[in-house]
Amino acid sequence: MHIIFFGAGRIGKRMLDLWKQFNISPDFFLDNSEELWGTFFHGIKVLPIEQLGKMSNIKIFITCNQTEAISAQLLNYGIKEQDIFEGNSVSVNSMIPFWGRYMYGKLHWEEPQNEVKRQKEKDHKCVLIDLQNGFALGGVEEWSYKTAHVLLKKGYIVKYLVTDFFEYEDNKKELVVFKYKSGLSGIEELKNRLIEIKRQMPCSIICNFHGDTFYLSCLAKLLWPQQVNLVAVIHNDEEAYYERYSQMSMLIDHCLVISSKIKNSILKRGFPETKFRMINWTIPCDANLNRLYSREKAPVRIGYAGRITVIQKRMDLLMKIAEKLNEMEIDFILEIAGTGDYLQEFKTRVDEEHLQKKVKFLGRISNEEISTFWKRQDIVVSCSDFEGRSISQAEAMAAGAVPVITDTSGSRDYVQNGYNGYIVPVGAVDDLAEKICFLYRHRELLELMGSRSHEVIMKQNLENNTEMIWDEIWK
Repeated sequence: MHIIFFGAGRIGKRMLDLWKQFNISPDFFLDNSEELWGTFFHGIKVLPIEQLGKMSNIKIFITCNQTEAISAQLLNYGIKEQDIFEGNSVSVNSMIPFWGRYMYGKLHWEEPQNEVKRQKEKDHKCVLIDLQNGFALGGVEEWSYKTAHVLLKKGYIVKYLVTDFFEYEDNKKELVVFKYKSGLSGIEELKNRLIEIKRQMPCSIICNFHGDTFYLSCLAKLLWPQQVNLVAVIHNDEEAYYERYSQMSMLIDHCLVISSKIKNSILKRGFPETKFRMINWTIPCDANLNRLYSREKAPVRIGYAGRITVIQKRMDLLMKIAEKLNEMEIDFILEIAGTGDYLQEFKTRVDEEHLQKKVKFLGRISNEEISTFWKRQDIVVSCSDFEGRSISQAEAMAAGAVPVITDTSGSRDYVQNGYNGYIVPVGAVDDLAEKICFLYRHRELLELMGSRSHEVIMKQNLENNTEMIWDEIWK
């Protein structure tokens, strides 16, 4: 295979420097400037495009700003579109998919002398968990804490990878491998992170997100394939998960999915089925449901617990639901537990619509309080654009709250529409409001559907396979 950079200039030099960090380089440069033909650009020979006719199995990176023009020139010359790559974005993130597919086993990185002190544990006993949002209140974080608890009981060392955008509790500082700035373009920053990763090897890395930590983990896997076990988790049906995990499937050792819809979606993109594991987890759930529901002439109680954001969670739509219920003269109390970047605007909207007596903000509540919170709610509502298998919704169902939720990836794994709750299309505010109104006017359904929801969670708890999954992965 011949790897060629088209453009022997400033961008070409930057790309060459990046590749040389890992002891790899192109075979040739191409350039349309005749005066460069036959010369050497930083040690690499520069050729005219006509020389391509003498080569086969070619991969070309366009390392200049004239991407469209050069691409058209190469296509006219008979180069296949799949063999042409944009190279003007000089970053590790943009290179890793190519390196993983075509350069596996060829990358090498010389760490600074005396910088890396390896741990003595063997067999991937150290587990690094990606928490790019810090130690936040969210489903991904809650799953990570529970997973860490299981692994610690099995004798593993558990540490976290977090960004510098979020604060974390002092008692967790010793668990943080590094706090890093977002973006992998800086070579020195990248080197520092690789040093920290290597200090933990042999290790397993659990990637909860498809961002910088995932790309860094893929690079570590490329450099040290026998020392890094890469576990990628898909927590919701966001398209970027499918695109990037499929793109890097050759580097992922295990892919954990939390719903059948997610599994089917990524399988369609060619991800190897042998690498999949479907994961469940235990939700705190009393053996017998002991609670009361609101009766006629009393407000119907609606609850939400989670991040208060517009992106993904669509809290702007929850405000619209409150407005619609008020217009429909529904007597309700909506309690919202959590924090987020939409909180202040949400409060302002509530004040403007004079809904302070109907919409209550509780802030962040502890794990010990969550069951009590849900046992006083008749309904759990979700307006999310995408979810996985929501822990918050499962906790609500365990406490007998009836789900009225959007049709995201995990919804149909535990909600049967019309049997133990209601599922409506994503973005269907009117439908969500109408289902709540229906339950308001038919209170007898609250206890019936609530008990069925409780039974679903009880059954899923019996099928919990968390420990078995990790035994298989670490075997």
